[in-house]
Amino acid sequence: MSRIEALLEYQQADLENQRLELALKKTENRQRLAKMHKVLKDQQAAIAEQTEELESIAAVLLRLSAQGEALARRLELESAELDNLKQDEESTGEEMVELRKDIEKLSKEGSAIEKEAKSLQPRLEKIKENYQRTRQIASKVKKEYDALRIVCDEERRSSAEAIERCTAEMKELAKAVDADMMKRYKRARAHHPNPLVNVINSKCSGCNMSLPTVTLSKLSSPDAIAECENCGRLLYMK
Repeated sequence: MSRIEALLEYQQADLENQRLELALKKTENRQRLAKMHKVLKDQQAAIAEQTEELESIAAVLLRLSAQGEALARRLELESAELDNLKQDEESTGEEMVELRKDIEKLSKEGSAIEKEAKSLQPRLEKIKENYQRTRQIASKVKKEYDALRIVCDEERRSSAEAIERCTAEMKELAKAVDADMMKRYKRARAHHPNPLVNVINSKCSGCNMSLPTVTLSKLSSPDAIAECENCGRLLYMK
């Protein structure tokens, strides 16, 4: 058997293996699984985004709460001080006016904080609602995905015997293939399912491009291969 014939036999087994793998990937269940996987990823991304929003609003509310408590304490202290001034005969009207201004300012700041906190509530409730709904959808899709994955795994197991036979055949045929040819074959195989093609009418039968004379000259030697300058496939001449 020539080197080209050995490589051609290996490629036939490789193509059959690709056909079996592709047929398995294109089953109705496998295609449904791929779609459900995308839906599940989208839901998980939405959950992550909503969680981030909830944490952001919670942080703002926590900050506003701390500010409100601090203002309330100051307001309580200054109100008590104002009461003391009212009872103190030596206190001046100017002192009480300034203190009332401070109390009024603190009250306004407290009202502003309360207003801001209340304004966040509708948004917070909306995000919580979306979050719960998204979680429910994701949970349902995950259950369906897990069940369908079991079916797909069973399909793969049923096809595993044929794939294993083909893989074993490829390993056996590879023993007869020249090491350098196999290396070049695998390099071209990374881009083409059929990396080894025949030359027909001075053209690469893979991409149908005309071959230069120097390439055709290389292929005139027995058992020779060359690379197509256009597509990178390995060429041989019958």
